[in-house]
Amino acid sequence: MHDIMGKVMARYVCARCGAPTEVLIKGLCPKCFSKVYGVAYIERRIRVEACRYCGRIRLGGKWTPANSFREAVVKIVEYNSAKLKPIEPLDSVRVGDIIFLTEPDWSTRVYIRLEGKYRGASIIGGEEVLIQLKPSICPLCKVRVSGEYDTVVTIHKAPDDIESILHEIIYKEGIQDQLVDVIWVKDRLNVYFTNKGAASKLIKGLKKKFKVRVGRLEHEDVGITRMGKRRTRKSINIEVLE
Repeated sequence: MHDIMGKVMARYVCARCGAPTEVLIKGLCPKCFSKVYGVAYIERRIRVEACRYCGRIRLGGKWTPANSFREAVVKIVEYNSAKLKPIEPLDSVRVGDIIFLTEPDWSTRVYIRLEGKYRGASIIGGEEVLIQLKPSICPLCKVRVSGEYDTVVTIHKAPDDIESILHEIIYKEGIQDQLVDVIWVKDRLNVYFTNKGAASKLIKGLKKKFKVRVGRLEHEDVGITRMGKRRTRKSINIEVLE
């Protein structure tokens, strides 16, 4: 009875399949429109830089963390979905499920389900997309691999358990990716970072654990940048008082 009523109530007939339909899009029912025209303008192959050391991916000029190939692919699809444009004359389109056709790796095939809207009606479709990760190295890893650093925090009179405390602070503050190295030099502990901001967060964490005396920030000239600006390394001395 429901099917009969549906046919009676349908106002149009699809020019391609002959089925009754409530909505015509270029003379076609939503299903046939999707098959003939698709749902969205979408790239069939997407190439993105990925750091071979830490796994970050470069999206829109920004290096974004990714803990696995699967996570990287999902983030790439989500980033590109924000730029999707619906096939005319559809009103809108959004990404539905992401189906992995191959195991996530440097080159991964996925099927992206799409849902378009036209005058309130849903147009379901999808596209097979190849996601290719181009092995590269992000700026942070470039610094870490080369052994370069921006700021060193030198801890004097450090307690015996200082390394475990440092580990706790660094991960709590989320600055582990800015850490270059931790090296004992005689009775002092040097902690090297890629930027001063991470060093400041470490010092803030140490102040919560100990009574400390913080020395002034010192600069050492190490050359000129490509933009012609003076490049310096910073050092901060900390003495643990108790």
